[in-house]
Amino acid sequence: MAASSPDPATAAGSGSSSLSRASYHAGRALGQASALVERVPPWSVLFGLMLLDWGIVAEVGRISSHNGPVYYHGGDSNWYYTSSWELANGRIPYGRISYGFPLVTAPIAKIAGPNLVAGLPAVIAFNQLVLAPIALLCIYGIARTLGGRGYAYLVSALWTVFPVLVIHYFLADYHSRYVDMTLPAAIGLSDRGDFPSLVMLLVAAYFTLRLAATGRDLDALAAGLAIGFALVIKPSNALFVPAAALALLVARRFRGLAIVAAATIPSLVGLALWKDRGLGYLPAFSFGQGGALLAAVGVVVVGFQLDLHRYLQLNWGVLRENLDGFREYTWSQRIVYWTAVGGLIGLARRSTVTAVLAGTWLATFLLVKGSSPVVNFKIGAFFSHLVPAFPAYFLILASLPFLLPFYGRRRQPISFGSGGRLPAAVVGVLAVITLAGLILVAALPRGATANSAMVPGYFLVPIGTFPLEANAVGRTVRLSWASAGPGGRKARYTIMRVAGDARHDCIPIQGAPSACTYQGDVVGFVPGNRLSAVDRPPPGLWTYRIAESVTPFGPIQDTDFIVLSTPAEVHIAARR
Repeated sequence: MAASSPDPATAAGSGSSSLSRASYHAGRALGQASALVERVPPWSVLFGLMLLDWGIVAEVGRISSHNGPVYYHGGDSNWYYTSSWELANGRIPYGRISYGFPLVTAPIAKIAGPNLVAGLPAVIAFNQLVLAPIALLCIYGIARTLGGRGYAYLVSALWTVFPVLVIHYFLADYHSRYVDMTLPAAIGLSDRGDFPSLVMLLVAAYFTLRLAATGRDLDALAAGLAIGFALVIKPSNALFVPAAALALLVARRFRGLAIVAAATIPSLVGLALWKDRGLGYLPAFSFGQGGALLAAVGVVVVGFQLDLHRYLQLNWGVLRENLDGFREYTWSQRIVYWTAVGGLIGLARRSTVTAVLAGTWLATFLLVKGSSPVVNFKIGAFFSHLVPAFPAYFLILASLPFLLPFYGRRRQPISFGSGGRLPAAVVGVLAVITLAGLILVAALPRGATANSAMVPGYFLVPIGTFPLEANAVGRTVRLSWASAGPGGRKARYTIMRVAGDARHDCIPIQGAPSACTYQGDVVGFVPGNRLSAVDRPPPGLWTYRIAESVTPFGPIQDTDFIVLSTPAEVHIAARR
């Protein structure tokens, strides 16, 4: 008698049952492993990861091009440190950048003095000892809300090694542009505002998610103050605001959203006052000079006459060209696209609110920054401008495991308990810093004379920081000066002169009496270990200044000035 063939329906059911059992056992094993890992106390894991992070930063600092503590900064460090030095000396500086980070680092500039190289080690130490641990704690906290303690440990470990892990994602001809230009700013090896922006937006993201889960007013205050302070670090961090607003709307935390908005008002007022007193006008508004205070009221109350086109210069051709850079300079463009799409789907499976927050955060920065004409993938500027959005992509990437059927199911949200010590502490610290900044910006005087100068290359540097003497002997001018301070082994001194007397060698900037524009002609260079030079100018009255030039790449960019000397006049008589 012939054996009967198996019923197809039964066979299919058997296969489906086997798959379900395999998925069940895999999920159970994963749960047991997670339970074992969660017995490890968080402080020991996070402390170990922080030590690893410092080791990685030290290695990046070693392999990246640098001159002592000076890494690539594109001239931004000059702006930030000069602003810190001006604030430390009780003056409102030229307000082209914002005051958030200069306010925090002003005590360092007060002790170290006007020389950028002297102050950078302490600024970098602050980034690593204060800001880097805060970033790690935020990543751990957000990951814990998504997948529990075990998942948070893995994500925190990936966060620690991720900056160097992706080095091998780039092709060899892009290696220097990532390692030398992007990494130092991304991990805090400079005093640019990028790394502090990354950290403060992470704080804002963490408390936004807490607010979505708890609805507590303290969490709303912490989120609002963090967003506000991120705005006074870099106004472009406003690109994070739509992400936080949409996430809270999805979570239906309407009261919390109102508190968040109200908590940003002191920072917005401080930013408006800063621009008014440092520039004489508000760049974000269509008012001319003299209308800045009225515009400050407008930005807080109704936001009228906002000049969005100044900042939202969307250029789809530029964006497409920058995205094509992934295909040209990395070994896979699709891996970025598919990890972003897949991770966002996985994140949405686990937490809709977090997916909205991270997805919108990444999208706004990518669209606005990536389509800006000044952002170019080929020269290495693309990633530098996207540093504040790095955590958004990282959280999406870390959510790829949630695509697994047995792991990505929505879980019960973790309980934040009834205590509010963490948000209360954060609110206290941020409130003190925010109000102190607002008071200082309103109370400090505008300088009556220029203490800083815009120099070729659009850097802002302190002037008159070291003395210069000039003596004419016939047609020869002998220059001698005191040391400008530390400059590293690659520093050079640049000799510059302008025709005329010292009253006209630096032209005051309208609306910003604390700064002037210096357009001296470069007439020579000497190594950083020499404090004298000789020049032979044509007959006439000449005013000299000496600039210390410091670059991480050696003496190849002689306009990377960090300080200027006092002026020195000489008169060369015409031959009879």
